[in-house]
Amino acid sequence: MNEDNTWIKLNDEVLDDKEIVKDLAQKAENREEKLSPGILSIPPFGTASEMPNPPLDLPHSFDLYSNLRLFNENYYRAETHIHLADSPAINIPIFGSIWKRVRQFAHNLVIYYVNRHIAHQNQINFLMTNILNELTRENEKLKRQLRELQK
Repeated sequence: MNEDNTWIKLNDEVLDDKEIVKDLAQKAENREEKLSPGILSIPPFGTASEMPNPPLDLPHSFDLYSNLRLFNENYYRAETHIHLADSPAINIPIFGSIWKRVRQFAHNLVIYYVNRHIAHQNQINFLMTNILNELTRENEKLKRQLRELQK
């Protein structure tokens, strides 16, 4: 910076470098206010936002809150277990042990890909839970504002 705290120096008779810096600073400040009105609330990692309770002071849909509660309770419960039922073919002396290994390998391969898919679906369910909870809160807020405006 220069001695007069301007970060640019123009050698021009028409343009004033101090006015340009002042104007740019004002535009940057206005832009920041437009882009971030208030404090951003970032939810903590790995936790779903808390489900809103039905408002006591507003009319609300029982079905919405009932289904939202069920969704919040069950969004993470998709899982698989490795369980391979015995086959009568495994009792055949030589072929049985080979068949058991082939079945186990194929079953583990399928379970691997299914679990990958379920892990992805659980992430989607987690995000959808947060979105639905926040949209329900926003809906309550808008209903309150509408009620105030109608008074």
